[in-house]
Formats: sequence, C-alpha cells, structure tokens
Amino acid sequence: NDGDLDILLTGNTGINLIAKVYRNDDCADVGIVKTVTPGLALPGAAITYTLSFSNAGPGVAYGVTVTDSMPVSVTISGVTSSTFGSSVVITQTDGSPNFAWTTGDLAVGVGGTITLTGTVYDLSGLEGSAIVNMAAIVASNDVTLTNNTSNAMAHVPLHITEHAPVTNAVGVNVTAPITASFDAAVQASTVTTRTFTVRSSFRGLYTDTATLNGNTVTLDPSRDFFAGEQVQAVGTAAISSTGAAPLAPTQWGFTAGMVTNRCGVFADSGLADDALTGVWVSSVAWGDYDKDGDLDILLTGGTSSDPVAKVYRNDNGSFVESGDVDDALIGIRYSSVAWGDYDNDGDPDILFTGRDAGSGRVAKVYRNDNGSFVDSGTIDDILTGVWSSSVAWGDYDNDGDLDILLTGLGSFGSVAKVYRNDNGSYVDSGTVDDALAVVSESSVAWGDYDNDGDLDILLTGLGIHGKVAKVYRNDNDSFVESGPADDALTGVSSSSVAWGDYDNDGDLDILLTGYAGSGPVTKVYRNDNGVFVESGTVDDAFTGVSASSAAWGDYDND
Repeated sequence: NDGDLDILLTGNTGINLIAKVYRNDDCADVGIVKTVTPGLALPGAAITYTLSFSNAGPGVAYGVTVTDSMPVSVTISGVTSSTFGSSVVITQTDGSPNFAWTTGDLAVGVGGTITLTGTVYDLSGLEGSAIVNMAAIVASNDVTLTNNTSNAMAHVPLHITEHAPVTNAVGVNVTAPITASFDAAVQASTVTTRTFTVRSSFRGLYTDTATLNGNTVTLDPSRDFFAGEQVQAVGTAAISSTGAAPLAPTQWGFTAGMVTNRCGVFADSGLADDALTGVWVSSVAWGDYDKDGDLDILLTGGTSSDPVAKVYRNDNGSFVESGDVDDALIGIRYSSVAWGDYDNDGDPDILFTGRDAGSGRVAKVYRNDNGSFVDSGTIDDILTGVWSSSVAWGDYDNDGDLDILLTGLGSFGSVAKVYRNDNGSYVDSGTVDDALAVVSESSVAWGDYDNDGDLDILLTGLGIHGKVAKVYRNDNDSFVESGPADDALTGVSSSSVAWGDYDNDGDLDILLTGYAGSGPVTKVYRNDNGVFVESGTVDDAFTGVSASSAAWGDYDND
C-alpha cells in the first residue's frame, strides 16, 4: 500500500521452480558538479577542486560511489568533505591519483561536498591548452545518467616567448615593426588594436591591424615613430589560444631613433649647451621637432628677469636657438611641458602649463606647422590654466589620438582634469575624471599598470587633505580608484613620478620622489600582479629628494 504496483513472479527457471515478490522502489537521480579554482593553472601554484553531489529522487539512491582521477600535472595534498542531510557518510576507498569514495544510501535531497587541494607542477607541452579531468557518481538504481559526470578545466596560459624590439632597446629604427611570438597557436579573432596595443609617447595608440602568421603577431606601423620617443607594446589577457587559454598579459618598451653615443660615461657637453638659458622652477623635454633624426630641446622656466619658453635645435650635436620658431611661445615658470603629435600630421606639437610674467595661469597647445609653432587658438579655451602643475599626453580612450591629463593650481584651487581629443579639438571629458584627487605641486603619468590594453593614471601632489600618491584604473574610459593597488604608496608633494619595468617581469613598476611628512623620499614600488609593494633594499641607495624630477633609463646598455 505505498501507491505503486509491485511484481509477483512464478515459473520454472530451468533449474528450479520459483515464486517471488519484487517490491517497486522509486528510481533515484544522483548528480555531481565539479569546479576548479583558480581557472588558470600556473606552475607551483595552489589549486582546489570541489565536488558537490546530491540525490534529486524521487527514490533513495542505493550503492552510491564517487570517483575522480587527477591530472598528472597536479599533486593532491589534502582531502576534506562535508555533508548535508541525515545519514550521509563519506568514506574514502582509494587515493591519489584515482580517488574513490562511498557515501552509503542517499535519501532524497541529501548529499555532500568533497574538496581536494594540491599544487600544479610540470605543465611542459600544455601551453595554451588546459588540464581537464572528470568526476563521476553512480548509484545502482539511477536511471538519469546525463548528470552523472562533470568536467573541470583549468587553462594553461599562453605566453609571449620572444618579441622585437627587445625590452628597453634604444636606437630602434623609426620604421621598425613590432612582433610577438607565442608558445601556442593563437585565435586570430582575439588579436585586435585593443588586445595587442602599441602606443608611443608622441602619438598615442597605433590603430593599425596586426597580422598573424603561424604563432607570430606583427604590427607594421603606418606612421613612423619619432626619434627619441618611448614606445610601449602590450599583450593583454583578451588574446587567447585556439584552445581558449588566455595570454599571460605582458608589456615591454623601447626607444625609437638612432643612437650614436653609447659610451656609458657622462661628461660635460662643453660648447653643446652654451646656448641654453639657465632656468629654475622649470621643465624640459626632448623631441625631434624638425624631423631631422636628432633630438631637440624644449625648455621653460624662471630666469633672473622674465620667464622663458625656448626651443633649441640640435645641429650635429650642438644646440642653437631656433630663431623665430618659438616666437609664439609665451614664457612660463612653475611649468610642465610635453611633446606630442595631437593632430596626427606627423610632427610633434607642444603642450605646456605654468605661470606667465604677469602671474597668469597658463595651459596652452602650440601646433607644429612645418617646424614653426603657432598658437592652436580655440583649443586653449577649454583647458584650465594652472601652475605648480603637471601635464601628460596619452590616448586614454584608444581612438588613435592624444588626450590630455592636467593637474595644478588654478584660479579657484587645485584641479585634476582629463581632456578628450575629438578630431584635433579638446573637450572636457565630463565625469571621466571625477574620481581624481585635485592636486598641486604635482606629477602625473599615463601607464597600463594592469596590462589590460588601456592607459591608467599615476598621480601625486598636495591634495585638499594632505599629500597624495594614487593609481587610478581605466575602466571602459572612466577612472576609478585602484583600491588596495596603491595602499603602500607614500603620499608626496613637490613630486615626480614615472612608470617603468625595472625588474623586467612584463608589468610597470613605480619610481616616486618628493616631500613626505618625514622629509624628502625616493621610492621604487614593485608591481606584484597589479598591487604595488615597497621594493625593500632596491631603493636603499637612493637619496631622498623633493622639488624633483625622476626618470627611468638604461644608461649602461645592459
């Protein structure tokens, strides 16, 4: 009287006569789900497999067994289990690598979880693929078998094994292609201008389409690099292998333009700099404004009389005043300057901020017209004039032209602004920069610290509530605080900052100088998977400085 029909069976078996009653016990439906954490398998890294099983009924499941065979590249060091529901007992009957457990009979709605923890070891030959294994559950009266197995897949990342130009190369031909070779076949559709990015300090993002030949990606820039400019190439995790494994993100940089003096010994340049005007509260930048293949000088700052803004032409290693080339430039002090081709016409233009002779606050762009500089007119109207400032060009929205990052002391207090380049005109970026701390006595730099293919912001200075050192992450063209990424950074004013990969591990580290609460400091912070940590003894040799300037460079060509 349990509501279903049972069986009465009689007859001759050929051996004897029988009379049997078979009770109708409802069939069971046991199922299992297996997951793996993390989803990427890295040599020496911890890995955790979780097996969750249960009986969906409608009847009791009899003789339940769970099995799981581990991949050869994983060694299990710990097994734990837990249950839900009554009368569930998990008993391990076999160990690594072919694990097995019995659970007893499972009532409807009960089950358990088995957790295996271990370490990933040798992954040779698996690059760009995955380590996959399957867990299974069986019961003697299970008739629904589609949920009796479950696979867990941990991808083995794709890697860039070599690239050209090499990291920190100097003297790279201005027409050089950028190539990257991978350790497994690449899914062609995943290589785009947003996943394999090449950007230069004077131009921004190169929007040329990269080509894939075998396991090598090549980007052949349609526009030559400028002599002396820094170029960064980034491969992001959005590039994947044909086996759907993501790339271990990495980046590298080099300097374009021929180099003729690589002695590694510094000496006074003698007559080379006799023409230069001595300045203070100043800013200088190298750039090949006349496109003759050597670096010229842009210089601004205070003198014993009025402030100046000068361009000096490099004539065979000696610098001469450029004559009427810089007549349009207004003299400024407490300044910041940068070269960049904002209008994409093939020559570097000038961006500068500072305080003019009449103590007015200035932010200006000068267009390079065939080697002469002219005021860009209405472009300046939108920019906020600042002094005690810092400016930087950078293509934050990856549209192929240079945007502006600007900080400093304006007429109504400190500011931090991003201006978007719309076809050669600048517009306020709106809410894009709302998260930025407003600062003066500041320094700013663009850099892709998280290797996701877009430019993030490093910013220091004197803020409303004290000294600041912050990293802002670019999330879909809006900037957000990076959270714990910058917790270790020392807030500084009268500061200077620069991105650079000092340990050659494929991500950007931080060099920072300035005045902290305890005095002047010089610090190097190492990028550990997107979180910055003090480099320890790396910066012990550095002298703390403020009212300073800091830069990375390979002076000994090693």
